[in-house]
Amino acid sequence: MLRGEMFVFKGRWFWRVRRNRVLDNYPMPISIFWNGLPNGIDAAYERHDGKFVFFKDDRYWLFREADVLPGYPQPLYQYGRGIPTHKIDTAIWWEPNEYTYFFSGDRYWRYNEETRTADRDFPKPISRWGKIPPSPRGAFLSDDGGIGLFPATILEES
Repeated sequence: MLRGEMFVFKGRWFWRVRRNRVLDNYPMPISIFWNGLPNGIDAAYERHDGKFVFFKDDRYWLFREADVLPGYPQPLYQYGRGIPTHKIDTAIWWEPNEYTYFFSGDRYWRYNEETRTADRDFPKPISRWGKIPPSPRGAFLSDDGGIGLFPATILEES
């Protein structure tokens, strides 16, 4: 979710979805919109400060709108303490509690943007979210304010 819209990334393409419909002129190549961002993005989210964070493998990029900030990409281990350093499958900032959630493999982390640290009692098993298989490929905020996760199989089948 970026600026209240759902963005879906696959390979070198991305789609913008609003009110459950893909917007006209999409899919679009990632490089047309976000110069300097590689293909095959693993995860993306909008931080509480309005900046966009994109993850691929063990690196991350920080963008202000469509412009990459100087000095990026950076290694994932520099993003914060206690989060996965090899790969993030999906990420979302949840406004009601002001935490970011990172998902990787069969575990998830709750991250405090202010202190740049994951909570001490994390990671926890992703099974606590219900019947979501490991390595979810997307996250979104539902109309009732909850977090929804896309299992990998949904996005791989389309």
